[in-house]
Order: sequence, then structure tokens, then C-alpha cells
Amino acid sequence: MFHQKNSKFAQLPEDILLLIMDNLWKEWKVNVIKTCRYLRRLLEFILYIHLSPIDPWDEWKCGLLHRTLVGREDLIPHIRSYCAPILHNRYPNRPPPKQSKIHGFWRRTRVDPPSREVTPIGETEAFKNAVFVFSRATNIVILGFTGPHDWTSDPNFEPIRAAVSKMDLNRLQLRNYTQPAPVLRAQPTLEHLEIGGANDVQELADLQKTDLPKLKSLTTTLEEALLIVPGSPVEHLDLTFGYVNDGWNDERFK
Repeated sequence: MFHQKNSKFAQLPEDILLLIMDNLWKEWKVNVIKTCRYLRRLLEFILYIHLSPIDPWDEWKCGLLHRTLVGREDLIPHIRSYCAPILHNRYPNRPPPKQSKIHGFWRRTRVDPPSREVTPIGETEAFKNAVFVFSRATNIVILGFTGPHDWTSDPNFEPIRAAVSKMDLNRLQLRNYTQPAPVLRAQPTLEHLEIGGANDVQELADLQKTDLPKLKSLTTTLEEALLIVPGSPVEHLDLTFGYVNDGWNDERFK
């Protein structure tokens, strides 16, 4: 057997173990999984059900997460919520090879540093890993891509848009968008929407009244709410301040 025969905890029924794990903090879950191979095989997937926001100072961990999931494809279907960057600016590539003292001295005394070619985003390892993960994470129901990338319109992110369109989302956080209508139109099961950060809110005018038939709660600016709320079954509206004066007047609230 994988686990110790004298471990009464490991001998508990699997449904009891899962119930216990659901009530533990993430750090404690990790400690439990580390105890033996049996518990790791049984409970490791729990760590990947809810992938919550990552500290901006630890943004590089997003790349490590994607790399882990590429090597452990069996964990991807367990992801139910993802609120983190699609990509990151500091992807942890392999460390450069050690240089000789002469070569290091040459680099320090050189006036003009060697030119560096910029790799297209679609050809980077980080992007390929992200496409691999999200194209298989079809069980995600809560999605919030953070970071500066406008994945709604950038042609490079077409594989990401195709992957999201195959998800049956319940909650979506949409920031820094340019073309939101096609993304929202592909989510008829959406009930909770947080949207903001658009350069031109009129892009939402392409939405039809029937595009979001189950939308219950909306967090957005007044300008964006004017284009989404009319005709939709919104029950809870949370208005936020945009980058410009939204003109809070009774006529608009009507």
C-alpha cells in the first residue's frame, strides 16, 4: 500500500477525507498532501480547483503554475475558477549558463550591450503553455483574467478566446477590453459580470437584449450599465466610478 498501515487518518473513507480537506486552509492542505503518496494521489487535485489571484510581486508564479499544469494534464479538468494573469512579464526561463571570468569582464566593460530580438508573443513558451492549459480547462465556471493584455481583440489571443467560448461561465471579470460583445455573446449561462476599463464603452452597444438571458448581478460603471442593463434580468447592480465623469443624474438612472 502507498500509505502507512498504522496511519488511522489515511485509512478514513475517501469521502470523509475530502470533507476534511474542504475545511482546511490551503497551507494545511499542502501539509496533508505531503505526508504520503496515497494522500497526494487522492487529494492533490483539490489544490487546483480554485486558482485565486496571485500577488503582483509573485506574478512569475503564474508561469510556474502553467508549466506545472502542462506536465500534469490530469489536473486541468479539476479547475473550476481561475482569477490570475493569462501571461506575465517575467516568465521564469531556465537560468543562463555560467560565463567565464573573461567573458563576464567583457560584458561589464562593453559600452553598447548586445542587441536582443523580441520574440512574438504567440511564439513564447509562456503563451504556448497558457493555450495548452485553457484549451483543456473547459470546466471553469468562474473566470477573471488579470493583467494588461486585451485578450478580447488582440489577434494573437484568438486561441484563448476560442477556449473561453467553450466554457460555461457563471461569473466573469472582464477588464481592459476592446471587443467584449463576442465574448459575452458566447456565454448565455453567465449570471455574474464585473466589467470595466474600456477605452470605448460603445463597443457594448453591439450586445442584444437576449445575449445575456441569465445575468443577475452586474458590477460596472454607469456608462457601461446604460448599455447592458436595459432588457436584461439584472437584479443587483453595483456601480463603480470610471475614468471620466459618468454624469450621475436622474435621467440616466431612469
